[in-house]
Amino acid sequence: MKHFIIDIILTPIDYLFNKIAKRNKISFLPAKIPTHEEHRLVIGGGEYAIRHQIPDTVIFNTGSGTITIGENTVLGEYVQLLTGYHLNVEDAKRMGVKLHTVPDEFREINIGANCYIGSSAIILGNVNIGDYSVIAAGSVVYNDVPSMTIVAGNPAIHIRKLKT
Repeated sequence: MKHFIIDIILTPIDYLFNKIAKRNKISFLPAKIPTHEEHRLVIGGGEYAIRHQIPDTVIFNTGSGTITIGENTVLGEYVQLLTGYHLNVEDAKRMGVKLHTVPDEFREINIGANCYIGSSAIILGNVNIGDYSVIAAGSVVYNDVPSMTIVAGNPAIHIRKLKT
């Protein structure tokens, strides 16, 4: 299994912006995004997957965890994979931190192999999406999705199990 590991501190921003810039014949200034140094974007399938299965419009937020995408998984346009979130007043008080603090860990997103994530779907960490699962377009996923399952809606709910 070939994996393409992107160091979110430098490489994915530069790579994705370069990819967009080349297609649209524009230039850009590299963005500096503060992030936890151990969070990564791991894409199964290597460079082929990045070029052919992940559109330029996909948003990766690794501020609070690692995002892992299995081999042969396809993402639709405008998909958002978001590990980060802001603490509400109750959580901030309980944790003894400032309101709207962004936790920097424990919000991983793991997407299995051979999945399809429909356009404009939003996947919020901490979730695991099993192999061969389908996330319908526009769905908001914040709970685990078992293998071979179709989910849809906001919030995403189980539609049916796929047959082998």
